[in-house]
Amino acid sequence: MFYFLLTQAIFPGEGNEGKVMGMAPHGDPAVLGLPPLEVDGPQVTIPARWFEILRERGRFRYQAGDTSRFRDIANLAAAGQRAFEDAVLAVAHWLHRETGAENLCFAGGTGLNCSTNDRLLRETPFRRVFIPPAPSDAGTSLGCAIYGLTELAGQPCEWRWENDYLGPEPRLQEIEDAVLGTDDLIVERIDDTQAMVARMVDLLCDTKVVALYQGRSEFGPRALGHRSILGDPRKDIMRDWINAKVKEREWFRPLAPIVLLERADEFFDIRRPSPFMQFAAPVHRRAAEIIPAVTHVDCTARLQTVGEKDDPLLRALLQAFEARTGVPVLLNTSYNRKEEPIVETPAQALESFRRTPMHVLAMPPFLIRKRVEPEAVG
Repeated sequence: MFYFLLTQAIFPGEGNEGKVMGMAPHGDPAVLGLPPLEVDGPQVTIPARWFEILRERGRFRYQAGDTSRFRDIANLAAAGQRAFEDAVLAVAHWLHRETGAENLCFAGGTGLNCSTNDRLLRETPFRRVFIPPAPSDAGTSLGCAIYGLTELAGQPCEWRWENDYLGPEPRLQEIEDAVLGTDDLIVERIDDTQAMVARMVDLLCDTKVVALYQGRSEFGPRALGHRSILGDPRKDIMRDWINAKVKEREWFRPLAPIVLLERADEFFDIRRPSPFMQFAAPVHRRAAEIIPAVTHVDCTARLQTVGEKDDPLLRALLQAFEARTGVPVLLNTSYNRKEEPIVETPAQALESFRRTPMHVLAMPPFLIRKRVEPEAVG
């Protein structure tokens, strides 16, 4: 509720918590002199001073293009983010003292706060932290299904959330039907996966923005390489161009990296798989200079690791990009336009591709380009 109130003070409407999290590193959490949340065991209380300042919506309401108040607003976001993180950690420490448990499961909408999640890993005694890829009410649907199967029906369940590709599988016929009659597009069929990967790497290295649509869609809110927009992380301008031209969203919002699991610790301060993009790990200083497009202002990144048992096309693409550039990292953001959900069907993928200046759509077995080349990045 605290983070909801914080978000409401800065942005109108609902579902903007990620914007607040992305804005927070641009501010100073100490400037406004706001108190921490009051934590007593599992009970968290919001101090009166917070209610007072959150009512000052005229002061803290974000408006695109108004740079004069951005610092003040970012300071509020930073203070709120810090207060939230500290309170979650305080409750987690209390829980560990009470239970002595080694493993922590954390769910709820705020389970998507990747900066807090990283601190749970680093600053609490829990040895392992599990956060469902869809920790909000969407994920509760799966929890209810498993509860019904095991507790009510008495059936065994060995299912584990090892990947998030739980959406419907698009049929090849559906993809072929979608590309029929696309006279405004150049459609090339490439049945060989390695040839498709090679072409995609050529385009990425040529600073093209490549949409990737393949297989079952992601169940959670993160695009994990099945409904993704990809770019070269070595070009700082790539983040700004995608934010402004493709996503049409705020300039301060970060874009995420995907990285080969076995090379992740060379670029990020992380020593465990992160397949669901749930933790904001520090980026090594040297690495931040190599991959600026996916390094946030606080030198962190919400990374996704891709191991040997993870998506084969995504892994092959990262390996091929590394072979070409020496960098096993790509920029990855969700395949959607402003205020739209992530694309689900082949027809939606083509519609979104047409209506944005993205250069290429890889929808295996098809590689699709526009007859009129969109403007270059930068």
